[in-house]
Amino acid sequence: MKKLFNLLILTLFSSLCYSQVIFVTENRYEADYKIFITNRRYDANWWIYQTDRVYDAKNNRGQWFVTNNRYEADYIIFITKNQYDADRSIFLTKNRYEVKMGL
Repeated sequence: MKKLFNLLILTLFSSLCYSQVIFVTENRYEADYKIFITNRRYDANWWIYQTDRVYDAKNNRGQWFVTNNRYEADYIIFITKNQYDADRSIFLTKNRYEVKMGL
């Protein structure tokens, strides 16, 4: 029974880690991450591909779908204009195969 419970928790946790539905907030204090968007790819911690289809983002780490509904989102982010205030810097790539998202 304990093994089944551990397997269920592991499965649930792994699916949450790979979901990439994002809500952008205006309130920095409710955000999971404060991010800075850079135009220089090698200054970025994460290289993100923004998709227009929610099902592309569900199981693809580094592919973000931005939603207008905070309750559908897996992560809430705040976009800052100050790189030194950010938790992560991101570069928005146009190629879905070159995403890089290390935590």
